[in-house]
Amino acid sequence: MRRILSFGALLALFLTLITPPVQAVSHSAEPVAWTQVNELRPDTSYWETDRGTVRAGTIDGGVWRSLFQFDTRHLAGARIIKVSVYLVVDRTESCDETSVQLWNTGAIDPARPLTWRTSADLWRTQVATGAAQACGEFNTPLGFESDQMRQVVQRVADERAGSIGFGLRAQQEHDSAYGKAIVPKSVVLVVDYNNAPSVPVVNTSYPRACGTADAPTVMPPPSQFSGRAKDLDDDNVSTTLEIRDAAGTTVHTSTVGPTTPGSAFSWPELPAGLLKHGEKYSYRAKTSDGTDTGPYSAECWFQVDSVRPGKPQISSTDYPNGEPAIPAGTTGTITLSPATPGDDVYGYQFGLQQDSATTFVKAGQDGRAVVPVTVQRDDVGWWSFFYARAVDRAGNVSSYNNSWDVAALDPVTPQPHVRGDLNGDGRADVTFMQRHDFGRMTIWNVTARDGGFHAGTQLYDTGISSGSEQWGPHVRGDFNGDGRSEVVQFQRSGDNTRLIVIQSDGNRLGAPPVPWTGALPLDQARFTSGDFDGDGKADVAAATGSRVLVFRGADLSAPATWLEGVTGKIVAGDFDGDGKADLAEVRDENGTTSVRTYASSGTAFGAGEVRWQGGDYRAADVTLVAADVDGDGRGDVVAASGTKLVVHTAADFAARTWWSGALAAPVFTAGDFDLDGKEDIAAVRTVGGRTQLWTWKSTGSAFGSPVPGWEDETRGTPAAS
Repeated sequence: MRRILSFGALLALFLTLITPPVQAVSHSAEPVAWTQVNELRPDTSYWETDRGTVRAGTIDGGVWRSLFQFDTRHLAGARIIKVSVYLVVDRTESCDETSVQLWNTGAIDPARPLTWRTSADLWRTQVATGAAQACGEFNTPLGFESDQMRQVVQRVADERAGSIGFGLRAQQEHDSAYGKAIVPKSVVLVVDYNNAPSVPVVNTSYPRACGTADAPTVMPPPSQFSGRAKDLDDDNVSTTLEIRDAAGTTVHTSTVGPTTPGSAFSWPELPAGLLKHGEKYSYRAKTSDGTDTGPYSAECWFQVDSVRPGKPQISSTDYPNGEPAIPAGTTGTITLSPATPGDDVYGYQFGLQQDSATTFVKAGQDGRAVVPVTVQRDDVGWWSFFYARAVDRAGNVSSYNNSWDVAALDPVTPQPHVRGDLNGDGRADVTFMQRHDFGRMTIWNVTARDGGFHAGTQLYDTGISSGSEQWGPHVRGDFNGDGRSEVVQFQRSGDNTRLIVIQSDGNRLGAPPVPWTGALPLDQARFTSGDFDGDGKADVAAATGSRVLVFRGADLSAPATWLEGVTGKIVAGDFDGDGKADLAEVRDENGTTSVRTYASSGTAFGAGEVRWQGGDYRAADVTLVAADVDGDGRGDVVAASGTKLVVHTAADFAARTWWSGALAAPVFTAGDFDLDGKEDIAAVRTVGGRTQLWTWKSTGSAFGSPVPGWEDETRGTPAAS
């Protein structure tokens, strides 16, 4: 009785014959398709018949040839080290050891008939020869291996083809002594291959942009570099850092490894004094798995600046040193200048407390900056210290100039609480968030003034590697009722979402402990803010799926369901003038767009009322803004796109185009920037690497042409709320 080995046993047998080189993957696979053809029946296809045996040569009547197709998608781009084909001979027509040829063949398709006649052109190249005999009750392994086999598989890998064909023919096809029957499930292609490591990620420990030879990144002398290696085969790898000077001479190399692919690591600190002030260098890295070395990373150029700027000079007519000149609660300005004219000053950090003097303003070409400052009452009266330090383009900072006192007169009247007023001076401002490289997020504010806006200031900075991809939508509002607008930011945290309140002190933003963490799918949620319960504090509405949750402004820690059935975009405004913000929904359905409003009772939203339906715009194409643009004391809905501003006033909610043109922007907001009692529209966008603020002034029945309010380099991109 003949003993038939299982495929698993056969595969184990084959693998014992293989000794892969170090750091190589050995992949074994059965064919994804196989068939055979017969010379005596040249027009017969065998895709569905005679499947019990694979034949080669004269056996069981006529001359047979067999063809196999293997999946090679996993080999795309790899270096092929060795190729073998193994099979088991079930029987030979004679007991003598006879030869079998292995050929590289064209592709075969089980969906198309394949015959002796139609297969004639598929036989490309003979790549190996093997010999075996099988007599009695034992099956005989037969293996093929040659450099020519490796070459044809390498070509397939280089071309990233998805498959390769091999075929079997007897050495002397018409001699019955050479005919062989083969166990069908025993045919196995074994490929030893290796993928060279991918390009590693490399940067200074404090990440910087990759500069070019013509425009190197200016930075303090880096002391250490960090990296992350990549390898498709998950081999342990070593990564080499190379630093070269402007002449191309290597001044430093360092290798770290072995490390596991994907894990972060740092090279040892550079020798002290290696990098000289004012000199230009480049760095790059490459990774090796011990068998192959991957390509270098991009060559990044930098110039060393190790000189700190001097303390800035301070001057002000609104805040003479220690002398009050303007009332508290109003916005004045302070001018910051380089310690020495012509110094390299990129901007300034400033504030009213040294440990939190982190508000940043970009300097002009002359190194000067005029910053808005609002003095609020504290425990000792209307005054405070003012701290400022200069920052050069490399990021070097000066010592603080702390020799300036700001003082203010008693306020004439309390400033009114208005929407969007970050500094509490009674006038709306423009606050927006920006995304930067290396996982950094910042919040900027552009303070409104008579006739325009002050220079934009950066009030909040998450720092690098803060995971900006985890930061979701944000909304603005006066959540604690102090007359100053804050920012509520939602952030992914594992499987949950965190709500973060970033509070304003009038001149900067800071985040206290997180008030709420829970399940809230950010990818499906829409957010807005308004005083839904009429207590003088803004609340947050989150529409997820069709349910609307409200986080009340008292502590924002206990969301409750106020409404079901909302699927469109949402915005909040006091549309009925009762002192409580209501909800508006703009929805696309059945080829038209609708506006619905849901009145607030203070504890829930009422039934929806369709206020308008039409085709003036699609909800999917607009950003919604709620603003009292006609000055009647009730909120209106503004649908803003890159080509027009459509207004639905609370009087009748009809769609009226108040402006049309072209000004695409990711961020739209509203506020009464000029104190005329009618709220205006503002947009923030980035053009040519510079951030721009534009405003549309409301006349009460239309918007004027967009007017530029501020523009500067912020090294970021505005993020939609």
